[in-house]
Amino acid sequence: MKTLKKFFVAAAVSGGMFACSQPQVVEPVTELVDAAHARTKAVFCQCVQYIRNRFPLLASYRGNANVWGPNLVKAGYKITANPVAGDIIVFQPLFGGVDATNGHIAETVSYGYAYNAKTKVGTRTLKHRGANTGGLETDCGCNNVKTSTVTYTDSKVAYIVYYHK
Repeated sequence: MKTLKKFFVAAAVSGGMFACSQPQVVEPVTELVDAAHARTKAVFCQCVQYIRNRFPLLASYRGNANVWGPNLVKAGYKITANPVAGDIIVFQPLFGGVDATNGHIAETVSYGYAYNAKTKVGTRTLKHRGANTGGLETDCGCNNVKTSTVTYTDSKVAYIVYYHK
């Protein structure tokens, strides 16, 4: 017999590189399920919701990505110029390629820097993971997660901030 059930989506603990630290309640979802086999269902997430799910200590913070810097500092994160895997990235709207009003927030997967002495230009290569960027992966209760790589020069440094804990 099918029953209409209301439940909360819990970010599943998985064994991958991006496993959620612990199950985290996000939003209520209603799904028609077999009464004996109620299950959670991943949902479409904004980038900030994915980060809240991924880092449970940040679950109470709200606001668009571009204003998350103070939230991260309150939570004990420090701004860093040398990000490592697991650091949080806040892209400001002027970075380009992100929401022109709200920016974007994601998690660092890898980061590299190369300086060309001839052109006197530094180039950074950032691999990051987040939601609401056209992805179809499911992670931490979100069904629209994607790992992307962006390369940018020194001229964009003012529009991206890395936070390390």
